Amino acid sequence: MDGQPSYADLALTIFFLVASIALPLVVRVIVAYLKEQQLQSQAARLIGDALIVARAANQLFKSGQLEKNERLNYAMRQLKQTFPAIDEQSLCTAIEAAVGTLDLIDRELTAP
Repeated sequence: MDGQPSYADLALTIFFLVASIALPLVVRVIVAYLKEQQLQSQAARLIGDALIVARAANQLFKSGQLEKNERLNYAMRQLKQTFPAIDEQSLCTAIEAAVGTLDLIDRELTAP
């Protein structure tokens, strides 16, 4: 060789150049995907927990252990402990959706 780089050296240099450009983009895509999966998982947990807490609040009301106007506050406190990073409006929406779902289930179960 007369001091010129070989084709292998050139190919390796091009590979590393392309990898240094593409790798940050690939990492961003992977991180975004993982964040989305985490959010979906958290949303599913929130929905499930809201159903449980709404049912519990209603049972406490029916048994006389909770005032009617305290059911939402009870549910909010319970969910806030499990999901402290979620804002109160989102928690309230989840609770309202859970109550509506439970009402629909109860109506279907008691329908003739």
